Amino acid sequence: MSKSAQLSSTSFLLFLLSFLAYLVTCPFHRRPFSQVRLCRVIRLLSLMQRFEELRLILDGFMEGLESFAYVGALLLMVFYVYGILGLYTFGANDPAHFGNLGAAMVSLFRAATLSAWCANFSSYHSQVI
Repeated sequence: MSKSAQLSSTSFLLFLLSFLAYLVTCPFHRRPFSQVRLCRVIRLLSLMQRFEELRLILDGFMEGLESFAYVGALLLMVFYVYGILGLYTFGANDPAHFGNLGAAMVSLFRAATLSAWCANFSSYHSQVI
């Protein structure tokens, strides 16, 4: 059997298994055959063997994920240090946002990402007025 025929039969088998899993799980809204869906990764792996450029892109992506973990750990440490600083500085004045370390870190994350930072400002603004 040639390489392309083997790839076609593997792709057809994966499609058939995924379709059967969909038919079985759709009426019940459950996912007992989620392992079958993971078999689709085999198709990606077979494409990696055929295309060198795709393998290079995925290798670069995986190496980038390693450095992303270090950046995430560094950001977590920065939010932790400034969360403690905000807890001791603003904890008595704004216990809703800086009453404990978790709330302080969430408030700092909201301010850094500009996600719902208006809630922090509006509660402070209503206390001042």
